[in-house]
Amino acid sequence: MPSENTIRLSQCEKPSVAVYTRTFLTASMTFVYRQLCGVADLFDPIVLTTKQDQEDRFPFTPIYVMSDDRKIENSRNFASRVYRWTKKQITGNYATLSRSQILSWTDVMRRKNVKLIHAHFGPDGLHMLPIAEELGIPLLVTFHGYDASSIIHNRVYLRHLRRLFDYAHIICVSQHMANNLYLYGAVPSKTDIHYIGAPVEEFDVVERESIKHKVEQQKTLTFLQISNFVEKKGHEYTIQAFHRFLPSYPNSQLVFAGDGPTRLQIEKLCNNLGLNDQVSFLGKVAKPKVIDLMRQADVFLHHSVTARNGDQEGIPTVLMEAMATGLPIISTYHSGIPELIENGVDGFLILERDVDEYTRRMIDILESGEEMGKRSRKKIEEQFNIKIQNKILAKIYKDVIRGRSNIIGSCKKQSV
Repeated sequence: MPSENTIRLSQCEKPSVAVYTRTFLTASMTFVYRQLCGVADLFDPIVLTTKQDQEDRFPFTPIYVMSDDRKIENSRNFASRVYRWTKKQITGNYATLSRSQILSWTDVMRRKNVKLIHAHFGPDGLHMLPIAEELGIPLLVTFHGYDASSIIHNRVYLRHLRRLFDYAHIICVSQHMANNLYLYGAVPSKTDIHYIGAPVEEFDVVERESIKHKVEQQKTLTFLQISNFVEKKGHEYTIQAFHRFLPSYPNSQLVFAGDGPTRLQIEKLCNNLGLNDQVSFLGKVAKPKVIDLMRQADVFLHHSVTARNGDQEGIPTVLMEAMATGLPIISTYHSGIPELIENGVDGFLILERDVDEYTRRMIDILESGEEMGKRSRKKIEEQFNIKIQNKILAKIYKDVIRGRSNIIGSCKKQSV
């Protein structure tokens, strides 16, 4: 396992793999870093990116940063910017790297003898496609959510995506996502389902006081949601359901952690419903605080919905993390979430935007939450443990490097 302070290339002979993401890394992309750690024993990973961020949180070496030189040019030359926009509309180019980026990263990969490129998100896969074709090496692209939902209806993106499907091997983070991509040309024999997983050892199971006992003793009951404030996280439906639930158990509080464009709207809704004393907004929180909040909570909420533009989740990693601490969950029949949570077994699932059912399940969990939490932890340990999932990812790497014609793709739910 690599050092916590940095990941360094091993001096021993291992296949070199280039991992590409436009930003290395945003706060919500911890999974990329965890995967790098998870495969570093068997592979020599290098990172390619156009922007490096949060270096203290995600230390890595070697990393090759090449910003887009066209952005500088375009910022100085309005005519050039208009010309490039017009050319894009005429030629149908969806996403391209600059010539200097392509030449630089192609040279790096030749020198490092890279055997495989792994790009995160569909548009980033399109960035890497011409380089993979030029080098004649396999390209692996992981689709995570919006890249297989909202933007797939963009005709230019879809046209280029079909070319990507023809060349690359695809990873989907849920079977639901894979089924959707098959409709648009993804090849089942070149598609794997790979769940990201959660670091079980970082989210120790918590011996909580039972919800039922808290209710009997009239103690405070804490509902928790940790997510960005964006439409697909469904905060407004959580507020509405909590408002209806409160008369059943007034000693309850709802805690939101996270930030984003819809936060002010949700705060205004709380104010209009007179919930300011029962609902807390903590803003962005660091990982230690996330763990602490989960330890203190009684129920975890995550009401994912399909946004108006079609944007969907994959399987939110935060759900796996909450389950790892033994929290009972209330979530939705949305995208890949039912592949993680079995309704009535390790959590409750409701239809998107169904506030009445949401309220009923908040009441139901007062009786069944403790046993659900135990089953949640067990499922993460046995099926969604990131150590298990990283071994599966390493096997995918090996299979893809051996040659696409020999890959055993899967259109079925993976067995872990």
